[in-house]
Amino acid sequence: MGTASFALPSLRALIASEKYKPVVVVTQLDKKVGRKQELTMPEPKKLALEAGIPCLQFVSCKDPSSVAALADYDIDLIVTAAYGQILPEAMLNLPKCGAINLHGSLLPKYRGASPIQTAILNGDAESGVTIMKMVKAMDAGCIYQQFSLPISENMTYSDLEADLAELVAKNLVAFLDRYFAKQVVGKEQDAAKVTFCHMLKREDGLIDWSETAQNIHNKIRAFYPWPNAYSSYKGKTLKIYQSRLVDLANLPDNLSATVKHNLDSLALNKQDLASVVLANKGRLIVGTGDGLLEICELQFAGSKCLLAKEVAHNFALLSQLNS
Repeated sequence: MGTASFALPSLRALIASEKYKPVVVVTQLDKKVGRKQELTMPEPKKLALEAGIPCLQFVSCKDPSSVAALADYDIDLIVTAAYGQILPEAMLNLPKCGAINLHGSLLPKYRGASPIQTAILNGDAESGVTIMKMVKAMDAGCIYQQFSLPISENMTYSDLEADLAELVAKNLVAFLDRYFAKQVVGKEQDAAKVTFCHMLKREDGLIDWSETAQNIHNKIRAFYPWPNAYSSYKGKTLKIYQSRLVDLANLPDNLSATVKHNLDSLALNKQDLASVVLANKGRLIVGTGDGLLEICELQFAGSKCLLAKEVAHNFALLSQLNS
């Protein structure tokens, strides 16, 4: 059971294994996407149909008809990965050997809907995937196995999700061998260390330039490709897709002098430091509440995505974002 791209590598691994090839795949409903609002099926559904596996799509798993539809299949185990709905107890009781979830965090940290984004947003040094027992309460089951990897300075949600999905997929079949051989022992989660993360909304992406450069950089990375970090400039919405932290000491001498002069001008005139301090030489650097941030890739509303070096000259020095 899975809807997002996070589920794809594991589904491919199960199909390729033959012995664990799913008897049915369950995804969320097809959705209208893009400017043309074309009805599009979830990627796991496409993969399932290509492999000749039937696919079910439920408006709600809690509906008795949904439970009945899944009960028509002879299920040994339910495996979920970024499915998008909480399974009712009646559905969890269907398989002979229980239900497991591939959760995108190192539980008990980040139970909930956005664990990968939250790890980046909080500036964590590592993330991981937990294979866990599914119970009625959200992400509260015992831990069977965990896999971790480091989060690099410029890694985005898209990057980390892909790496985590591949990490658990390459270990999933070996885990299932041990699981069905009853060689896996679950470990209860430490209740004192449980944290939660919420479902993201579009408005969560609004940038507050009074925050530190590090926090803003984390938001831009965490919210790419959705819901996107955004600001505004001269009344137009400005989405920011890629950024990097700037150390004044590491800039070439001519650029360092320009940036320092502009920062001094802002301070002298008691202007907001969250302003454009370099907008030439193909670079767009802005001040923040603490530190400098370079904008590398952006998009104005109604326009195409551009590298900042292509449009840096359109930003006036000492002008403010969110203006």
